[in-house]
Amino acid sequence: HERDIEWMATPLRKLIANREDLQKKIKKDIFFGFMGYFPKFAQQFMEIKYPVMVQPKELDRDLKKNVTELTVKGRNGVKYLKGIPVDQFHNYLAYLEPDICYCPLLPNHVFNDSKSNIKFIESVISGAATVVSNVGPYSLLPDDIVVKGNTPEQLVQGIQKLIVDEDYRKALHKKSYDWVIDNFNLQKNAKNWYD
Repeated sequence: HERDIEWMATPLRKLIANREDLQKKIKKDIFFGFMGYFPKFAQQFMEIKYPVMVQPKELDRDLKKNVTELTVKGRNGVKYLKGIPVDQFHNYLAYLEPDICYCPLLPNHVFNDSKSNIKFIESVISGAATVVSNVGPYSLLPDDIVVKGNTPEQLVQGIQKLIVDEDYRKALHKKSYDWVIDNFNLQKNAKNWYD
């Protein structure tokens, strides 16, 4: 998804640079994270003067979590978690208990229509309100369970709205969680899965 994330570079960089102002506004710490892939445009936030290296069973200084078998590097509220096996991605995502996840897809990309909405489902089950590009599988999601954007600026505005408005974020997650359970729970949908 390198192209999908690089597409968002300019507004996402501005959002990350505005982290301290947002923290003052909501009176909470904010951490931006990347798992598996770290975009080039975020390197400016990762000039590590004081490395944060986490060994197995050690707590990450900022996340206060034992991120087993991962190396976490970070500075200025940006975290990069590398070394995640594909089949363990969801386990690590859930372990981090994110508040917000974003799933950008570059518009007009030939493969979008063949993708599933698994990243949205994983994000929601992990506890996150989710921001998605209004293309491919995400365009089929109901508008009231997810924040959709057509441009990088709209996606970042959606992320910022979820950061600032905790009540909206929690209500959106609850609605999306209920939708995922109704539509993807095997006990409720065994016949659909079987078919």
